Amino acid sequence: MSEYIWVIEKLFSALVIAVPTAWFTSHLAVKKYRTDKWWDKRAEAYLEVVGALNDVLLYCDYAVEYHISDLSRDKHQVSKLKERFDTSCLKLKAQNNSSELLFSPEACKALREFNFNLSVAEEKRDLEEMLVTTRVAAEEALAKLSNFATKSLGVK
Repeated sequence: MSEYIWVIEKLFSALVIAVPTAWFTSHLAVKKYRTDKWWDKRAEAYLEVVGALNDVLLYCDYAVEYHISDLSRDKHQVSKLKERFDTSCLKLKAQNNSSELLFSPEACKALREFNFNLSVAEEKRDLEEMLVTTRVAAEEALAKLSNFATKSLGVK
């Protein structure tokens, strides 16, 4: 009989230790998984915004060289860049509406400032002035967002 009690004691102590340990470990694993997924979504959103700002900068550079400086640029290439510019501006405006979900408050502010400056630039009558204003706004936003992204994502 004492052998049965000894076996029951061992099983009971193993269950008392194993069940809470398994629950706690699985709880931590699920929490880490959710945190990692959220981090991935934030990183993807920052990368999308940075890519869109790069498209804006690239178009502004090419357009200034093509339209204003009369440098030889392929017209087809400039029109493709213009399409990417328009798409990127739409992405940036849309991201402005959903940025508070994923971005730090400072990054949201920088994105709102860029979109405001983009609206101001779009109202300019002179093409050169519009392109230069847009480029300066994109450079400033890119510098700010890159800095905020590294801090927000804990990369540096």
